[in-house]
Order: sequence, then structure tokens, then C-alpha cells
Amino acid sequence: MALMEKPAAGKLLLDDTVSLTAVIEASQNLQSHTEYIIRVQRGVSTENSWTVIRRYSDFDMLNNSLLISGLNLPLPPKKLIGNMDREFIAERQKGLQAYLNFLTQHHILSSCELVKKFLDTNNYSANYTEIALQQVSMYFRSDLIWEVVEPLKDMGWRLRKRYFLVKNKEQPKERQVLSWVDFGPDKFLSDKDLQSMMKLLPSLSHPYICPVTYASTIESSAVVIRIFNEKGTLRDHICKVKPKEAFLKKYCNPKKIQGLELQQIRTYGRQILEALKFLHDKGFPYGHLHASNVVVEDNTCKLLDIENSILGLPSYYRPYVTQFRKINTTESIDVYSFGHLLYEMTYGRPPDAIPVDQYPSVPYTSVVSVLQSILSTESCKTGMPTVSQLLQTPLFSDVLLFNTEKAQFKLPFFPLAGEPSDVPAVDDWITRSREIWDGAHVHFRRPSGDNEYRQIAICARTLVTSPRFICPFPITRQINPVTYQLQIPSSYCISPSFHVTSKLKEALKLSKECLEKRLQEEQRAVQQHRRLTRAQSHHGSEEEKRKRKILARKKSRQSTYENEEDFSSKYNNNSGSGASSPPTCPSSPTPPPAPGVQPVTIPPPPPPPPPALGIESVPPSLHPPSVNGKGRSALLSSIQAFSKGQLKKSETKDRSNPHI
Repeated sequence: MALMEKPAAGKLLLDDTVSLTAVIEASQNLQSHTEYIIRVQRGVSTENSWTVIRRYSDFDMLNNSLLISGLNLPLPPKKLIGNMDREFIAERQKGLQAYLNFLTQHHILSSCELVKKFLDTNNYSANYTEIALQQVSMYFRSDLIWEVVEPLKDMGWRLRKRYFLVKNKEQPKERQVLSWVDFGPDKFLSDKDLQSMMKLLPSLSHPYICPVTYASTIESSAVVIRIFNEKGTLRDHICKVKPKEAFLKKYCNPKKIQGLELQQIRTYGRQILEALKFLHDKGFPYGHLHASNVVVEDNTCKLLDIENSILGLPSYYRPYVTQFRKINTTESIDVYSFGHLLYEMTYGRPPDAIPVDQYPSVPYTSVVSVLQSILSTESCKTGMPTVSQLLQTPLFSDVLLFNTEKAQFKLPFFPLAGEPSDVPAVDDWITRSREIWDGAHVHFRRPSGDNEYRQIAICARTLVTSPRFICPFPITRQINPVTYQLQIPSSYCISPSFHVTSKLKEALKLSKECLEKRLQEEQRAVQQHRRLTRAQSHHGSEEEKRKRKILARKKSRQSTYENEEDFSSKYNNNSGSGASSPPTCPSSPTPPPAPGVQPVTIPPPPPPPPPALGIESVPPSLHPPSVNGKGRSALLSSIQAFSKGQLKKSETKDRSNPHI
């Protein structure tokens, strides 16, 4: 979908984090090359599958594009002579299947745009960088403040999210980064509520959350501007890479990884947990914590991309989260993601597999205990601890946080007359600020006899549209039209603030519930598929086949024995009753005659003729065998011992020939 294309009503947006599986079903020879028919499936539903046809040259081109990752990819080598032999094609098909398995199971490569286009050309055929650049240029063509400097290609892992380096024309030396992204499948806020939430993001103030300079939505996309950190993210710091490099090059196979010291782990972990607790207390869903969404500035960690959840974007760790049904809320996703982040800060690399029960040797036992409470098999099955419980662990409980940043105040710069805005909180803030200003203005205009205010020049209220700065602290820089950064003394304590109206809080709550419901449905589908796969593999094993053969043999013998018993019981019943009359069927009720019709009477049968004189009456039947079972057992034994070989041979005289 194009970045400016408005999705149709009822259209489901594609979740790019759903894993793709690829199986080579067959191969076919066409002239001088071989084509491989690949069955691709999205997720666990077999209905969501399609076929693609690729040649070996297509695999080779993909492999050359992925060499930037620095990984040793298991692509089968080329062969110029004898590459059409049947045995060679079968062997190469096995190698290509192993290559596809490696790509689809690698967490970073599976979400790469190159791999997605190779397996699903229909949904990933667009050039997202060019489209985003066109849309950003159109969006800011009439804007007199922002100017696009250059695109930052492949800096992130999301396919439909592009980054650009921009600058404010009023402050050309300060570089900022613009992100342009499509709405995701978890967008459940209405367009009006989403626009209101995006306008409130610049007012969010917290020492451990990166401030937003500008945020807005247009059609089916969103634009967010932040200060560009030259030192990069926490993952850049761990991997010793530059922030502007491509995502695959930086993180797939870093050469100089290094974990953090214990004091840094404790400090950064405590700061991140404090930011998560603030968002949880405000009822704001996050769910996008990972090392690339944390920046480090002056030994202080700050969270990035807090807008992802309200834009409906799926989480970076969603393929892992869908495997565990107890991780079904945004709060538990944050804790689970914090476990991944803590592991990466400790060992310098992400875990190889989840869950983790065996940890490499590390001198920090307190860190391992926290990791076990999050990433172990037992924790993934029973549930995650809360952020408050993690803050009370010995690893973070006694960490002292010093707010060394330049705290931010939101100063009300407003015209003295104007129409009400769409945000009631802003109107209330402006009204209260106007009242405070009027009171201060009257207070400062004291009689001249008061020496305290004699030398202060106070002008009357003016209608000039330019803002008037009234603040005892020096201003370091302007963040946006209503937010400035001030130089605050270290003795001052600034409380975090994020004011959301009750209406938006209710909308956020409903959106969060819908997001969690979709996650739970996907987890249920994954669990059912896993159970079905386990049952199929169990029934397909050799031992199970042998057990089924033995069981079938036993059932066959038992059915034969039951048939013999049924036959003997029927014979006993017949022989015990002699020439008994055939069983009578239950008589059905005679239907009543039709009205006006006389019933027809059937005459009784004639009496039997009298027996002939002089002839003794013969009993109608022989005496039945004794019911005691002696005759019956003898008869059964003779029947079972019957053999054709014991019959005497008879001689047949053919008298059909004519006599002459």
C-alpha cells in the first residue's frame, strides 16, 4: 500500500512481523536452466499460502545483496558443467531448502525487505524509500520551517518506516531526524483521537523519554520529528557501530561487541524501568522496547518511538511473544522485552534462543537472577513479573538516579484573543496562564513608593503575535513552538508530566484492549498449530507405526474371536428350539378404515385334513440336542476339525456318451 493511500473500509493491514515459511515442492527443467517451485506460507494458516518460481540465479542475486550482513550464508555453490543432471538437481534442491530455512528462521533476516520481496513479490514490490521521499517533500513543500537534508536509507528494521535527516530553518545547525511510517494492523484509535494524541506527544516530559519535536498524521501515515543523536542508540554503543549505517550491516554480525559494566547495567536498567512505570501508570501502551529504541545521552537512557503503539505498529519481539500465551498484555510485553535488553547489555549480543535456561559465565549473579525471572522456561509459562517487582530487586532497588539533564518546562505562548482549540487541556492551560499573567501584571504595578518594584519596567499587555518570554532561567534551545529547553539548577526537581483528557484515556484503554485481543487470538492459533504438528509428528514416528500395527493385529484377533462366539450362540439358539417358527415381527397397529367404507373380513383358513388311517403319525421334528452342551461341543469341534483332505475320493462314471 502506498504511504499516502487511504486504506479501504474493513481492509486488514498486513503484519510484517508474521513469519514466512518456504518449502521447495518441485523443480522443472526449461531449456538450459532449472526452476524451483516454492510454496510460501504466512503464519500458521495453510490457506494463506502461495507459490513462487525462482531460478538459481535469483538465489544468487539475493545472496549477493545479503552479503552486507557479514553472515556466512549456506548457499550451494555454482556449477557450470553438469548442472542439469537429475542427481545434481536433487542435491542442489536440498541445499537451497537449507538456505531458505536459514533466512526464514533468522530474526533480522526474516524481516528484511530483500527476503520479503524474494518470497512475496505481490505485497512487497514498492520502493518504500522513493515513495516516502516524495510524500515527505509534498508534505513540507508549503512549510516554512522544516527542510529535508538527506534520506537515511535502511537505518531501521521496519519495511514501511523511513528516516530522513531534516533541519529547522530557524536553527540550521541543529540536525533532527524525521520518521515517516504507515499505520499498522493494530491501529484501533479513530482518526480524530489519533490526531489529538499525536498533538499531545510534544507535551510529554520525562527525563528518561526522548522528547518529540513535532508529530502529526495525514491520511494513512504519520510523521514524527526528534533530535538526532550523533552517538546513536544503546545497541550502537554495544556493537561499536555508527548510527547512520544500514541495519543489516550494523547488527547481523557485529565484529566488536562488548557488554556493559555492572554499574552501567544497573543505572540504565533503573532508568528504563522508571520510564516504563511512568507509561504504565498513565495507561499509555508501549510494547516496543529494544536496544535500538533506547538512546544514551550523558549517561542517561531515553526511550524512543513511544508513538508506535497508538499507530498500530507490531512489536519487534512479536514473533517471540506469540509463542507464549502468558505474555498477553502490553505491560508483560514490556517486561519480556526488558529481559532481552538486559541480556544484551550483559553479554553484548541477543540470546540465541528463547526461553533461556543456561547462561554463560558472568560475574554478575544479581543480573542472572533477574534474567531467570523473565527469560526462563518457567517464567514464560507462568507469566512475567511486573515493573514494580523488578524495581524492588537487589539489582535496581538501591540505584540512585541523578537528573543531570536540562529539564524542560512547557511555557504557554499564546495570543491574547483567539478561538478555542480542539484540546480542552490546552484551553484550560491558556485560561489559567492568562489569569496568572493578569494577576502578576496588577501586582507589579504597585505605587512608586514601594522600593522593591521601583526599577522594574513592566509594559502593558500587548496584542503582538510574537511570543513574550517570562522566565527566570536561560533558554538553551527551542524544541517546538510551545516547548523550550531551559538551563535549570541541579537543586530543582522537575516532575514528569503528560496530561491526557479523560476522553482520550478511554479511547486509549479500548485501543489497548483490542490490541491485546488480537495478540491473544494469534497466540491461540499458534498453540493449536503447534499441538497439531506435535500430534502429526508423533503419529508419523516409526515407533508409533509399530505400536499401531500391533494394536491392529490385536483388534483383528479379537474381532475374529467375537465372530466365532456369535456364530456359536446363533447355532445354539436354532438347535435348541428345533423346527421353531420364524421370529415374528412386532405387529404394527392397523390403520383405521376410511369413513364410509366397510372393513373387509378375511375368512379363517380351512382346518388341516385328518391323518390317514393305518399310518402312524410321524413327529414333525427330531429331538433337539441336549442343552447341556455335550452334543453342541461335539458338533462345534467336528466343524472346526473339518478338512477337505479327509474326504474320500469318489469315482464318477460318465454315461453321457451315446451307446452304439
